[in-house]
Amino acid sequence: MEIEKQTNTWTFYSVFGNVSFWWGILTTGFIVIGALADPSQIDSSLIGGTVALGIAPLVVGYLMKQKAKKEKTLNSKKTLERLVLETISNNNGELSATELSLKGNISYDEANAALEYMVTKGIIYPEVTNEGIVVYVCEEFRKIGS
Repeated sequence: MEIEKQTNTWTFYSVFGNVSFWWGILTTGFIVIGALADPSQIDSSLIGGTVALGIAPLVVGYLMKQKAKKEKTLNSKKTLERLVLETISNNNGELSATELSLKGNISYDEANAALEYMVTKGIIYPEVTNEGIVVYVCEEFRKIGS
């Protein structure tokens, strides 16, 4: 439910940003072309109209699109964190990148990056098994699983 709400937020920003951005581009373009076609019509109301109807929506749209990108990235990280924690909790506190990739239906590179990100946050730590496999450990889940 929470992830769906977050997805709707960045989707709104993205759609509104795109509509506003392209509205600003088209309106500004039409006003500039009209002014170039008949320079005698250029006055303060045309400049004010260009700013209000063209440039302002263009800037707002651009900023909204940037916000949508940030929201999407943030949501992606939260989703991956949750995937790592759920998978490691179901695996007695230990997890390899290969296991996460398989169980989470994500690429090996995404799994490895997610695990390394969780290491930098101090939630899990890497450990090498006797067989030379790098597993990531979360002591909380290891204790729960025992």
